Amino acid sequence: MATRSRARHFHATAKALNSAAATRGEVGETLLTAEVSDVDIQAIIAGASAPGATIENAADAISLTPIALPESEMRAEDLVHMHEELRWAESKLMQASERLAEAQEARRKDLVALAIMRRELLGSFAAERSWLSASMRYFTDVAPALHARESELASLVDNGVRTEQVIHELAAVRSERKLFELSIAQTTAQLARIDDNESTSEYQVATEAYDREPDGNSMRELARLRALSTKQRREAVRLRGDASELLETIGIVGGMGEVTAANAFLAAEYEGDERSADRMDRVRSAQVELELTQLPEVEAAWKAGLKHPVHFMRARRTQR
Repeated sequence: MATRSRARHFHATAKALNSAAATRGEVGETLLTAEVSDVDIQAIIAGASAPGATIENAADAISLTPIALPESEMRAEDLVHMHEELRWAESKLMQASERLAEAQEARRKDLVALAIMRRELLGSFAAERSWLSASMRYFTDVAPALHARESELASLVDNGVRTEQVIHELAAVRSERKLFELSIAQTTAQLARIDDNESTSEYQVATEAYDREPDGNSMRELARLRALSTKQRREAVRLRGDASELLETIGIVGGMGEVTAANAFLAAEYEGDERSADRMDRVRSAQVELELTQLPEVEAAWKAGLKHPVHFMRARRTQR
């Protein structure tokens, strides 16, 4: 009877661990469905250099020359190393899940496979949390400088200096600031999702292995895990909703799937991934064009110098 009970507990625990791993994979994937056309560089150059070039034609040209981002204490090499560790942890989790599933199908009790599955599941949680935390440090290092630069340029525009260079730089800086602000919210939501998955898997394992004649300690522990799982689930849902709502509240360009995973693309771009950089450049181009439509019309430099000489000279000193 005892052997049968232990076997039942083994298979129940294996089922809970496999369920947690499967749920983790489904939640972590992001489907991008937007269709983005390629950028015609020659047309952009010709349009930007033409005497009568409009603001809309120059929007893509701005994105081809990215603004200088401040340095971050989080080095790109360290972020790449953590991302590689995450991929390795995911690979080991997949192998452990396959071994445990084979044991279940054969209706045999493989305690080693069960222990490995537990270890790799927790390891994958830790690896993803480390990579996301490192990405968050990069985002939070850059965001304050973008806020400061945007405020400086917005003050010049509000005071009447609406030259082409100031308007275009403000649009580019504002676009970048919004993308980093969105990335911080998305990363926070992902970290909460990891906490939710981890607490839920612990509760599921404890529930499946629950003894029919429990003592007070096991009952209290199960109640604690249930309360923690409920709390983490509510927090993850709230933060995910806040991140989705932020897309509209800060005015992110619509119709581009990349913005739903802006944090992943920005982190990969910082790591040196060229495909992510290309996709983010397209998002920036569209966002800059949107920002330009909401900013005042460009005025000639001589007119701004006559109307607002003090602020015009200040603009010339602050332009980069």
